[in-house]
Amino acid sequence: MGEREHDREDLDETIRMVRERFPDAVSFDLSSSDQDTVGFALTGVAGPGGEFPAAGVDRLADDVWYLVSSLGWDGLVGEDKQGYATVRIPHA
Repeated sequence: MGEREHDREDLDETIRMVRERFPDAVSFDLSSSDQDTVGFALTGVAGPGGEFPAAGVDRLADDVWYLVSSLGWDGLVGEDKQGYATVRIPHA
């Protein structure tokens, strides 16, 4: 699927929210159960020392669901053939 209106803005807001909750985050993981559907779920957040605890990630996943569940452009997040993507967080 190609880029849809608001995909970039939704991803940028997701990155902002991940940074706010986990200031040391370097990436986050998204998954999609079906390549033919729109949207993802946030499934993990990694920092320099590895994955952050699941409880904090689960709360964040709930908070960003409205953003990532509507992402339509698989290429924006680099989704692979199995439906997974790791988004690197740019740091200033």
